[in-house]
Amino acid sequence: GGTDRAPKGPIELRDQLGIAREQGYAIDQGETSEGASCVAAPCRIGQVLIGAVAVSGPTTRLPERRLHEIGRDLAREIRKIEFQS
Repeated sequence: GGTDRAPKGPIELRDQLGIAREQGYAIDQGETSEGASCVAAPCRIGQVLIGAVAVSGPTTRLPERRLHEIGRDLAREIRKIEFQS
């Protein structure tokens, strides 16, 4: 599913997942829905994934540079919360 920008198969998807793991967040620039972008970071307790925090909006207001800024901020703030748990 998704748009023409979505991963074209399991290898491309695996590559994108690897990048997301390294960064600590994932971005979607019009891959799921044309004109919409999103960034999300996982929330864990120990090694257990308990959820995620995401920010989405129109691609015109969330260019790639801004998505990475938000992603870094999300990952940093989530780490603070996880550390307190």
